Amino acid sequence: MNAISAHPVDAVDYDRRAQLYLSARAGDGSAQQALVTELNEILWRAARRTGLDRERAADVVQTAWLRLWHIEKELEHPRALTKWLLTTVSREAWKQIGHMRREVLADPIDIRVEETAESAEDGLVRDAEREAVRRAFLAQPERCRQLLAFVATVSRPDYDIIAEALGMKRGSIGPTRGRCLDKLRRTLLDDPSWSAGEERDENAA
Repeated sequence: MNAISAHPVDAVDYDRRAQLYLSARAGDGSAQQALVTELNEILWRAARRTGLDRERAADVVQTAWLRLWHIEKELEHPRALTKWLLTTVSREAWKQIGHMRREVLADPIDIRVEETAESAEDGLVRDAEREAVRRAFLAQPERCRQLLAFVATVSRPDYDIIAEALGMKRGSIGPTRGRCLDKLRRTLLDDPSWSAGEERDENAA
């Protein structure tokens, strides 16, 4: 095995990052800049993967860096710097998503129907269905609304972050989500507007 294959160029040198971090904590501005340059893109992409837009993702990354430099004590395990930053970015991103969801809680489900040549009757039915979904969502307990808003944000939600954000046990998130979705379905089926839409689809089939 030659030297190149034994030490792949894309291997992460956590010891070097740890040393840069310790130097930055000691006041070395160039070490601090080197870390930011090396990790900023990685952190930004992690924030974007949660569903945040570019601007909010950048804000989350900046917050993570500020927290790193302003914590009173050094990290107990400097080699875990990258993991610490990624975890902080993930938590801050979920907080941002939570704020965004609460801001639109009065109108949480935005169903966009593409412009088509549908009949006036079809348009009225679709409007009624949309309002039925909104009413059903708002009729759920606050805990269910919060949980469903969180898990609807990304295709693979991080249950550890949700557990911390909502004060839930990780193992209870899946079962609680299932119960909340079941309640939502039952509420919808009890709504005449939604039932009318179901009957129309069945007749069309």
